[in-house]
Amino acid sequence: MYDEADASPQDTPACGFRSHPGRRAEINPVADSPAPPKKRWTVPTAATSEEALAKQRCRDNAYRNDLYRRRYDPSVRPINEYVDTLRAERRVSIPYIAPTYGGVDARLLTLMQDPGPKTDPTNIDGSGMICLENVDLTAARQKFFLDEAGIHISEIVSWNAYPWPKPHPQTDRSDREAAETLRGFLLLIPNLEVVILNGTVAKRIWCVLKEIDPACMAGISSYPTFHTSERAVNPTQRSLEYIAEVHKDLSNKYAAATRQLHSV
Repeated sequence: MYDEADASPQDTPACGFRSHPGRRAEINPVADSPAPPKKRWTVPTAATSEEALAKQRCRDNAYRNDLYRRRYDPSVRPINEYVDTLRAERRVSIPYIAPTYGGVDARLLTLMQDPGPKTDPTNIDGSGMICLENVDLTAARQKFFLDEAGIHISEIVSWNAYPWPKPHPQTDRSDREAAETLRGFLLLIPNLEVVILNGTVAKRIWCVLKEIDPACMAGISSYPTFHTSERAVNPTQRSLEYIAEVHKDLSNKYAAATRQLHSV
């Protein structure tokens, strides 16, 4: 049984990859990075959850319905048709990708863990999608770090290491199934250059995929960091020093990914 606690980025090794013609060369994903841009507001936490969640646009039913109606917009159509295929094969709920993302044109992937409750359309405020505007702190916190780093949503796409609810316990077999599904997803994103690995599960599945098919990841630089879930910074379970470390690492890794993405 795997320990699913959100470990330090160094606790789960990042996987290195070969360079690929036409893509940027791999850089050291765990190297120290210069300080990120100065924050313009406070990182959303459990203590500020009410204020943070009030700003999430999926609180608006009309906004959610419009996103769902546009789930086959050209930029996300191949991805969401892939979701339809996975749903039919596995007979399990898998969220679509919101059309606000760059979709198949994305250059940066934020790889998360597995679907949160607010991706479920049967849930109150649920969108049925992976979306930065979902009414949960994981989305609000990720939106903060992307904005802080200067990454526009049109440049990115998001996916879950386990696109379906992760099993308990996770096994070598279930990890391999998740990794093979991730491989199918990567084939749809031809311009991908950078991946931010958010949390222990994302880092592990990325490494499993490297063992299965390293060629499909060639030239994609990886930045392992913490999950953006508020559970990683729960003050009743974590010290202030640990919480500060989490926020610093997230800021540094998102900033480093931006520098690579925007480098000439």
